[in-house]
Amino acid sequence: RILLFSNNNNNNNTQQKLWWHRQEPLCADPGTLLAIPETITIWLGRQIETLSTTIFIQVWHSYLWPLHNVTLVIWMAIVIVLSLLTTAFVLLQTMLLGNKHRRLEDIFNEEVLPCQRVCESLVKPHQPITVRLLGLICIPAVKLCQYTQSNNYTKNVTIQAGIYVLLSFLSFWYWTCCLIWIAFLALCFAFNVGWCFAIIQLAQNLTPL
Repeated sequence: RILLFSNNNNNNNTQQKLWWHRQEPLCADPGTLLAIPETITIWLGRQIETLSTTIFIQVWHSYLWPLHNVTLVIWMAIVIVLSLLTTAFVLLQTMLLGNKHRRLEDIFNEEVLPCQRVCESLVKPHQPITVRLLGLICIPAVKLCQYTQSNNYTKNVTIQAGIYVLLSFLSFWYWTCCLIWIAFLALCFAFNVGWCFAIIQLAQNLTPL
C-alpha cells in the first residue's frame, strides 16, 4: 500500500512530492531503539525526495525513481520483520508472565495470521515487481506463520507460541544479516539502473512529435 500510494501520487503537486517528509516510524515510537531502522530508511527517502524536488528536470526524476522505489520496499521489509520479532517477544512475555487483557489466541489472530496474509499478498500478480521480489524474500515469514497454525502440530496454543518464538530466534540471523545485505545490494542496483530510466526519458524528450 505504501508503494502503490506513493506511485499513484508521485509528482502531482508540491505537497505530494514531500510524501517522505510526512512519514514517521510505524512499529515503534520515534526516537526509540526499535525505531532506528525505520528512521534511517525514512531519512534516506527524504534525501532522495529532496534531491528530486530541488532539480526540476524530468530526466533527473527518472534517474531517482528506482532509488525511491527500492527505499519504499526496504521500509515495507523493515515493518514486516519488526512485526514478526515483536510478536515473538509478546508471545514469550505472555507465556512467562501472563496477560489479563490478551490471550495467546488473540495474539495469533491479531498478529500472526494477518502477517501471513500480508506476506502472501506480496507475490500477487497485480503487485509491482519490486514488491513481488520482497514477497519471495519473505517466504520464511510465511512458513514461520504456517508452522504455528492450529492443526499443524497440536491444538495446544502454548506449544504453538513456543514453536513460533523458537523459530523466530533461530531465523534471527536471516532477518538481520541476510536482509541487510539484500537491502544494500538492492540500493546499489537501483543506483545503477537509474541511468537506464534516465536515458529512456532523455530519448523520449528528444524524440520529435
